[in-house]
Amino acid sequence: MRLAFDPVRLSSRPVRVTTVTALMLAVAGIMALIPVVADPRSGRHEIVLVAREMAFYVDGTRMPNPTLTIRAGEEVRLVLRNEQPGVTHDFVAESLGASIEPLKGVGSGSVVFRAPNQAGRHDYVCTPHSRMMNGTIVVGR
Repeated sequence: MRLAFDPVRLSSRPVRVTTVTALMLAVAGIMALIPVVADPRSGRHEIVLVAREMAFYVDGTRMPNPTLTIRAGEEVRLVLRNEQPGVTHDFVAESLGASIEPLKGVGSGSVVFRAPNQAGRHDYVCTPHSRMMNGTIVVGR
């Protein structure tokens, strides 16, 4: 008994196997990167502060003017999001050399800074509203 030769069938199988293998390798490579992307120790610490109701809030929380905790020596990206139309807010942590220019109405800005290597407490304020909008950044080990 002789088997029929089908060049289309023979040529499509290696291509299909190669494509599936390449796809599986790509997915495995992406999966291997997930812990790196998700691990906050591998990159900078990001804090999103929202200015609303004449107070600062960490995004997604209800505690006004929270104490922010960061690790000594860590790189921090602080984002300020102003949600108050017609009201100017800024962010200044003078002792850390971190500030965000005034946001006139709805908008956002950010600053990147490195926490000092020694533990300590640092004040932050919204300069136009410093009596109501102020808090503490705690640098820990």
